[in-house]
Amino acid sequence: MCKDTIIQKPDGERKLATAQDFFENIFMTTVDGFIVTDHVGYIIRVNNAIEGMLGLTSQDLAGKHLADIIPEATKDTPYKDMVSRIFLEISEKKFIDRFETTLLNVENKTSRVEFTISLLKDKNSTVTGTVISVRDITERRMLEQELLRAKRLESISALAGGIASDFDSILTTILGNINIVQNFISTDDKNFVYLATAEKEALRAKDLINQLTTFSKNRGLLKKKDSLIEVLTSVAQQSLKGSKVACEFNFAADIWAVEFDREQIIQVLRSLFMNAEHSMPEGGIINIDAENYFIDKHLNIPLKQGRYLKITIKDQGIGILNEYIQDIFDPYFKKGRKRSGLVLASAYSIIKKHNGLISVESEFGAGTTFFIYLPAQEV
Repeated sequence: MCKDTIIQKPDGERKLATAQDFFENIFMTTVDGFIVTDHVGYIIRVNNAIEGMLGLTSQDLAGKHLADIIPEATKDTPYKDMVSRIFLEISEKKFIDRFETTLLNVENKTSRVEFTISLLKDKNSTVTGTVISVRDITERRMLEQELLRAKRLESISALAGGIASDFDSILTTILGNINIVQNFISTDDKNFVYLATAEKEALRAKDLINQLTTFSKNRGLLKKKDSLIEVLTSVAQQSLKGSKVACEFNFAADIWAVEFDREQIIQVLRSLFMNAEHSMPEGGIINIDAENYFIDKHLNIPLKQGRYLKITIKDQGIGILNEYIQDIFDPYFKKGRKRSGLVLASAYSIIKKHNGLISVESEFGAGTTFFIYLPAQEV
């Protein structure tokens, strides 16, 4: 009678297999992404984190070149020239720490990332490839940009408050004298037309002063519980009355209560609706949504965790070029605008003073979407 022979692996071999399993588990489950490439940048394998960032499996990515997932590489000629430069640099330094770039996922959305790149060598010290550690820094960059913008606007607003007060007194005197002179001449007098033009421009300057006053911190908030849905509806209809632009509303049921300064929020909404109308000279639709929204620490939104009312205003206009999107709330920015750069800067300042956030997404040629988050009252 034969007995089964059990062949046990040598102790060293068992330990090697266990170690391989251990490091494989670390590679696949670590929070940071890992990409392994050959010596010219073709992807050999990736871990779970990279699959999550890109929305592609290891099988999908195997054989692709790094340039296929780095949109900035396509700006170079030839196509893979940027990646070639990376590999040239790493061959000289043996290591690249915190190289910042962008990854493109399957939905054509980008994430800002940091690469740390190390060389892989065989036993003869021949370079066989690289190991790239990938850290998603999209949220960090958003927070840094938000902080920088807030500091810049804070310094400008302090100056704006003083200027607005002095200029308001000057304009009041100018307008008063124009009205006095108009009372002494006939409306048929050609000088009356000049005075009317001067008055119109002075009133425009007054409007600019009002924007400066709102933009500065000299004007406080008079917050009270009010119907934001009613304000949204009435301001949209009034702002777009007589234009070729229509609006469609989509409001969720049981909207959370919000305390806000009615006059200042009306100013924000009017600015956004006028901005949308100017972007659609041939007409179109503005979609206006309002919903309850809970922000937690896992969302890439620089606000405290809690309950918010989220307002979405989406137009069908020409959109904003990606290179300008981060600058539209800057009071000095006026690229392609017919209106003062203070319009959106004031809107940003007002929402900020409400402890909320206004942000924007846009695709050139496909419209612009503004998002407003206002803190909702706790139950």
